[in-house]
Amino acid sequence: MSDSLETKLICPVPGCGCVVLGKGNAVKDASFVLEPKVEFPALPISTSKTPTDSTTFKYLWKVADKMDFWNIAFSLVLPGSGGHRMLACADCEVGPIGFQPVGSETCFIIPDRVLVKE
Repeated sequence: MSDSLETKLICPVPGCGCVVLGKGNAVKDASFVLEPKVEFPALPISTSKTPTDSTTFKYLWKVADKMDFWNIAFSLVLPGSGGHRMLACADCEVGPIGFQPVGSETCFIIPDRVLVKE
């Protein structure tokens, strides 16, 4: 099994369906540790698997270049974000679904905050 994204990742909001990231545009990264700890606001949708905060993830989808996204919105650096920019759906602006560390072109999508589409 490859560590490359073999599906599309879509916005988790019912009725939105925006494709955030296409097949082959990310790789699994099980080694990234988010420091300092970041409190991720709850998504405004009901999901039982959405964590609200974490510094260690089972894995993240690592996107090497922000231009690889199909539809994504970037926040300013927000208070409490550890200096990271938060990522949201470009169509409905729900998020955060991921983050971009300060000073890096690399972005990370949190798997529990998006849906998979074959």
